[in-house]
Amino acid sequence: MKNESLSKILKISAIIGILLVAVSAIYYFVVFLPQQRTQDKERDFLFSMRQECQKAGDKLYQADVKSLGQNSLFVPEYAYNKLLNTCLYFGGHIEKDWINKWVKDSFTNEEIISFMRSGEQVVLGSTCPSCLSNEDFDERKSELFNE
Repeated sequence: MKNESLSKILKISAIIGILLVAVSAIYYFVVFLPQQRTQDKERDFLFSMRQECQKAGDKLYQADVKSLGQNSLFVPEYAYNKLLNTCLYFGGHIEKDWINKWVKDSFTNEEIISFMRSGEQVVLGSTCPSCLSNEDFDERKSELFNE
């Protein structure tokens, strides 16, 4: 009698062990690996876009250097924005009492947002109506560069 109950316990334990291994293998091949491949593809895409954005933005920066002079320009920044699906280029130009900052689409050279100030007066008509201060512009730029 004890041998039969011990035999049943061993069979049940073996079946449970086999089921655990099978469920783990199914999860690994059906859920985990496809998800990992998707994440790898997204990571590779974002890396290649960052490189592309660096190249495209640098062309705009070099054009700005030619037209405005390197000494009066801000240090450029480049980023890929997933929501807009485009590359961004941040730049700016400063002279005496005048400051002009912008974020442009690196592919079209169109301003997405800009901020201009002459002395202490913000120049209205810039492409960021909510940017009534330098800090407002920096906050909006940060949002664009982190989307």
